[in-house]
Amino acid sequence: MSIALSQAGQEGATTRIALGGSIDIGSAAELKVALQEGIARGKEIQVATKEVTDFDVTALQLLWAARREAQNAGLRFTLPPTGVLEESLAELGMEGSSLLAGSSADLAGDTKWARNRGPDVE
Repeated sequence: MSIALSQAGQEGATTRIALGGSIDIGSAAELKVALQEGIARGKEIQVATKEVTDFDVTALQLLWAARREAQNAGLRFTLPPTGVLEESLAELGMEGSSLLAGSSADLAGDTKWARNRGPDVE
């Protein structure tokens, strides 16, 4: 597992969070800190997942929450689809989720997510 933050783009206008290896509950705390730090920088966030070999539900939940938080802060959050990410979402019945970059679905209206997150979550 690897998680790295860096500045990218013209004049460091983008925060890049590069993930690698297996992103699971064992790396959840580190991922959460990286995502929170990225949002706190107040710049566009790009999450790179090309080097990820596996995502578990904890990692996907953190990414979804970070995207929602970034959007609420008026920040662009980009998570390009990769094979492993798409496979992990499909395993949870989340294919086509608004989590992925390029989706026009509004997170608040993402009924697939709401349906799969459980009855005890408002």
